[in-house]
Amino acid sequence: MVKGLFRKVIIVCGLLLVLILGRRQYQQYLQASLAQKVIRFHVLANSDLAADQQVKLKVRDAVGAYVEVLLQDSDSMEETRSIIRKNLVDIAKQADRVLKAEGMEYGAKAKLATSSFPVKEYGNLRFPAGKYEAVRVVLGQGKGHNWWCVMYPNLCFSASVKKEHKKAWKQFSKSLSPDEWEMVFRKKKYSIRWKFLEYLRKKR
Repeated sequence: MVKGLFRKVIIVCGLLLVLILGRRQYQQYLQASLAQKVIRFHVLANSDLAADQQVKLKVRDAVGAYVEVLLQDSDSMEETRSIIRKNLVDIAKQADRVLKAEGMEYGAKAKLATSSFPVKEYGNLRFPAGKYEAVRVVLGQGKGHNWWCVMYPNLCFSASVKKEHKKAWKQFSKSLSPDEWEMVFRKKKYSIRWKFLEYLRKKR
């Protein structure tokens, strides 16, 4: 009887382990799927000193206004990516102008690359940790806290970087699966439904 009970415990523990690993794999799948639908925008401050953090926001505003004009006619992620790549030097120059005007002794660099990011929140958005394509404007050493939003679809550049573009929000929401939507828009710890079992069956 003891052996039978022990065997059942082992089986239950094994099933739980499979479910936990499967859930984690499904979360990674959702993050990778989400990453294919967005281009993020980050401005990394030189440090966490008050002056560096303040100038970071001024750079954000200047670069945001410049990029808004560049992307106003962009209708796709591919077009947005192409425009950004062609204008990275000028984006850095926009940041440099602000830094110089504010008396900062360091410069700025701009690049478009895929990088690993921790969990990040922006307004109602909560992006899980993982790899994302992003435009990164690095100020000086880039060791301070960064400001971020979503460049494509346009969730941060509309009249000012502080206003959301309703059309882009609608477009973004429609592009998400129900589980992706729950993962991105729910602030509290989200729970993936048993739908991830369908994903596991497809992977077999």
